[in-house]
Amino acid sequence: MAKLEAGIFSAPSGNNNGLVFGKARTKNGKKTTVREKVIPSNPNTTGQQNQRSRFTFALRIVKAIGRNIWEFAWDSAVGGLAGFQSLMSLFTNALSSTGGTLSPPQSVSLGARHFPDSFSASAGTDEIDVTWSTEAGDIGASDDKVTLIAVAVDPDSGETTRTVLTDQSTTRTDGSATISFTGVATGDFVVGMYLKGVSVGIPSGEVYSQAEWVTIS
Repeated sequence: MAKLEAGIFSAPSGNNNGLVFGKARTKNGKKTTVREKVIPSNPNTTGQQNQRSRFTFALRIVKAIGRNIWEFAWDSAVGGLAGFQSLMSLFTNALSSTGGTLSPPQSVSLGARHFPDSFSASAGTDEIDVTWSTEAGDIGASDDKVTLIAVAVDPDSGETTRTVLTDQSTTRTDGSATISFTGVATGDFVVGMYLKGVSVGIPSGEVYSQAEWVTIS
């Protein structure tokens, strides 16, 4: 119940009839505040458990991708967030609420550099074969550096970890890349790709392309 600790003309404290009284510091000193009494919601609902699970799976993916990839390219890519948080948001949204199954994340614009008109990934014999068209577009160059990120659709059995593979060994003009992995099959991986200009003096908004994701066929 609420109390008037210094008599009828003092400020109330505590709670009464669904209202909670307190104090707030202002430039003119402390003032009495009042708010509705709200019973906290259950902090361990099924929905909250699923969200925490998705967050844990996403954290494992981003850590495996590595700082050298997310620190610069993904900085401010999603809602003005830093690179790490950008990828966390991207993968958390792409993971299933149970089981940690990964769908292709949404496309994200990292900059205005031209992204290939065609891009695909398929399962080969102990390898992931990635191909793309080599046109430079209005903003682009043949020596633009290609970054590939392959993330397993399913986590390791009984774990929150999963296979994450990266490759930065090719350029736009190569048109293809091979990522080695034993026993890869159709549907096993989601593959992401974006490009970076390496010439001197490129405007910051034109250094990177958008990032696109596909499931291997």
